[in-house]
Formats: sequence, structure tokens, C-alpha cells
Amino acid sequence: MFLSEDPCFPCNVIYMMLHMAIGESGRVVLEIDPEFKREFYATLTRDGMNLKQWFLGEARRYLEERNQPSLFDQDRETAISD
Repeated sequence: MFLSEDPCFPCNVIYMMLHMAIGESGRVVLEIDPEFKREFYATLTRDGMNLKQWFLGEARRYLEERNQPSLFDQDRETAISD
């Protein structure tokens, strides 16, 4: 079973987020479920990526979305104010 099919998948993500260590170095340390880790690394490998590549890409995308509102959000706000 893929974790995304697991009814507790959101729980796994929340668990991972709540157990992040934050320090001063350039390292990002996470404590995650070992089965989730195996499945995630296997999927990254199949996609020809490593964890650092995936993380940096997703982190950049997240920051860009947070710093630049999407056109969809602007359209929705315009419709609400009309």
C-alpha cells in the first residue's frame, strides 16, 4: 500500500512536521516514519532525484507561492469584492 492511500497519510506528514529539529547549521533534520522514508526514497530514486534536489525544488516553489500571490487568488478576491 502506498502511504498516500493510507487513511493516516496526513497523520504521517503532520508527525514529520512536528518533529523537525531547527538549528544554526545548513542541515535540515527530520524524524519520520521508517516505512514512509523507504517509500519516499524509492520514489525519488525512480524519478531520478535525490532528497536534496527534491527538497530544494519544493522549498523554492513554496517560497515563490508564498511571496507572489497567484492569479487565481487575485481573480477570487476581485469576484468577492464585486
